[in-house]
Amino acid sequence: MEKLVIIGSGSGGLPVASTVAKFRKNQYDITVITQDTDIAYSPCGIPFVLKGDIPSYKYLIMHSKEHYRESGIKILMKTSVEEIDTQKKRIRYENTWLDYNYLVIATGTAQRVPKVKGIDLNGVFSAHIKTLKEAEKFEEYISCLKKPLNVIITGSSSIDLEFAVGLKERGHNIIIVEKGVHLMPDRLDNDMAEYVQRYLQSIDIRVITMHEISEITGTGRVESVNFGDLALPADLLMLGTDFMPEITLAKSAGFDTDKYGVDIDEKSRALIKGKAAEGVYASGACAHAINIVTGKQDFMYTGSTSIQKSKIVSEQLLGIDSSIKGSANPMITVLWDLNIGTTGLTKQEVEKKQYRSENLCY
Repeated sequence: MEKLVIIGSGSGGLPVASTVAKFRKNQYDITVITQDTDIAYSPCGIPFVLKGDIPSYKYLIMHSKEHYRESGIKILMKTSVEEIDTQKKRIRYENTWLDYNYLVIATGTAQRVPKVKGIDLNGVFSAHIKTLKEAEKFEEYISCLKKPLNVIITGSSSIDLEFAVGLKERGHNIIIVEKGVHLMPDRLDNDMAEYVQRYLQSIDIRVITMHEISEITGTGRVESVNFGDLALPADLLMLGTDFMPEITLAKSAGFDTDKYGVDIDEKSRALIKGKAAEGVYASGACAHAINIVTGKQDFMYTGSTSIQKSKIVSEQLLGIDSSIKGSANPMITVLWDLNIGTTGLTKQEVEKKQYRSENLCY
């Protein structure tokens, strides 16, 4: 049997394992390696458990580890891959070498953490809570504090706003501080952002723009957050979703990488010095995406775009000829009775990059 090793259990990795196991169970020996303590769950649902729309974090789990084992997929959890040896076609974890015929790098995203004083205080959390264990720790922390809490969220991406509304539903005081000129600057034009801001203010969520975090103060835990000359009292600080592709492992192995992630070709094969590495694919948010509007490389971290690359990788492994067409980078945000849907480019992006209409794809 051919050995298929997948690094990562998110939307860039686990769907590849499931698809290949479904159609070629007797051809591939499949191993998925993940640092996570939970698999096959929807992290996008975490704010809605917090809000109370979903009864428990357990409801976010789609399949158990046993389900995958029965499907012929071995999963190594709480395990980090330390090295990729493309010459000998093997990976190393916990001082153990594992050979592969095919390798899928699906390491996902990392969050930029601001380098400010006080960042290590208790009460500082990421708004991108990636695992169910982290979500449970967050719940445990806020349940031990007095109510209502003064909560500051730095950033206004989709999940940031959903957490804001979820915590508001729980009776806490919320302030959103966005460093850009308006809310959701990577998703909305100013006129639409104003509509979202008015809505948030109507449900008593305060919005501050054009302020960037400079310092966190407190004794043991966060008590105040400073934004230049503006100081806000806080019991809880949630750092907004400022993502970048997680390429540390791929870069150390010599793969071509940049700010958009691991460089891939139209078959999602990972490149080394511009050439496809034998048997190696990159999938999910850690790999380059093609913006279908501009036709250029981009960084897109949404599950819908990651699944597209998973599909291409799966088809290559199944012997189906297919190529990446690109993504319009769709996203949905649900805020009580306000739903926000975005896709494509904002006016600001078009003007900043000086795109001409005849050079865009429609």
